Amino acid sequence: DDYESFGDRFGHLFFEGTYSSYDLRAVYRFIPSQCPGAPEWAFRNNGIMFHGQAPATMGLDQSFPVSIEAQFLGSTDPEVSRPNGAVCTPGTIVRIDGEPRAEHCIASNGPTSIGDHWVEFVLKVRGHGRVEHWIDGTLVHTYGAPTLDEKNVDASALIAQGASIEIDRGTISIQAESHPIQFKTLELRIVSEQD
Repeated sequence: DDYESFGDRFGHLFFEGTYSSYDLRAVYRFIPSQCPGAPEWAFRNNGIMFHGQAPATMGLDQSFPVSIEAQFLGSTDPEVSRPNGAVCTPGTIVRIDGEPRAEHCIASNGPTSIGDHWVEFVLKVRGHGRVEHWIDGTLVHTYGAPTLDEKNVDASALIAQGASIEIDRGTISIQAESHPIQFKTLELRIVSEQD
């Protein structure tokens, strides 16, 4: 909120440590207004990055950690559809119904979150297995078996440093892509992969 202009200064607030199997519950809302000079695609767009690389391994000009993003999307126009709860994959690949998906963002069947109301987002992560996105009690996305994308320059650097291609744990961070967001609740519950 102190930026006079965004200047491509993407941010991530990291939890300490790495995590494998857990439920993360966030109650959040977007608030006006987007930072001046921000990209149009980042309007009401933030998320939770997980199974991510450690911040100390990121390059100086690297905008996003190699990770998986549970994406928060919103709109101010009821006529504009922006399904909330997509999965985005900076430097990673996920599998849906067993098929690898290399596109950067994969839409969910979630609702479009209109206005400034509170949204409950639950992320259920089970190591290298199943991942689920829940919005206000409804399952909107399911995928699993995440791997590093060997064609991505940042992921390739991690592989060269000895990282496993199969991802079963990593950092968690809250993303700041230029639109203000408030959190009423942010809870993390560690579980076993079988839960």
